[in-house]
Amino acid sequence: EYMGTVLNRIIEAQPNMSKKKAPSFNGLNYVKGDPVDFESSIRKNIVVLELWATWCPPCRQSIPHITELQHKFASRNVIFIGVTEEPESAISEFVTQMGAKMDYRVACDQSGVLQAYKENFPVKGIPHAFIIDKDGNVGWSGHPMDPQFANKLDVFANELRANLKSDLSSLTQESLSAMSIKQLKEIMKDQRIDASGCLEKTDLVERILSFK
Repeated sequence: EYMGTVLNRIIEAQPNMSKKKAPSFNGLNYVKGDPVDFESSIRKNIVVLELWATWCPPCRQSIPHITELQHKFASRNVIFIGVTEEPESAISEFVTQMGAKMDYRVACDQSGVLQAYKENFPVKGIPHAFIIDKDGNVGWSGHPMDPQFANKLDVFANELRANLKSDLSSLTQESLSAMSIKQLKEIMKDQRIDASGCLEKTDLVERILSFK
């Protein structure tokens, strides 16, 4: 009977292509990786929330695929967060055992942080992924093994890159020179600009300008 209940919950979800504002996901308890703040991540990153559970075979099967995508899109400001409703005590050992095979952020949601996602989008089972685009909208949701998932990530990552490039276009040598080193490094961090070899403030300014 238990396995029947489990299998009934593991239904491949149909992808939802309509865009709606993404609810905040602040309040998750992170078991692996640094916490991600909803407000500060918008316009700077593409965020993927993936609903999963340790008891779900399809979820386990999708872990290597999600790890592969995290590696592929990490340099393009895409952040993956695997979220389960199980208690931390139930998943900590699992995540530790997986090690680098589960190489993305993992969090617990026992306070209903993601309930709004389940109520506003057609989630029929797990695993289920949501892609939050540069404007803070859920641009796609569906099964993470769906070929459309990786394709949409590529589209949204390109849109984000174009948006970040546009932000750079308004910066001049004069405006950058007036900023502090900390501010310049923040810009480089957001834009994924390598700061290695920049020993002076003028080096940082020139590096940023070269990416315009």
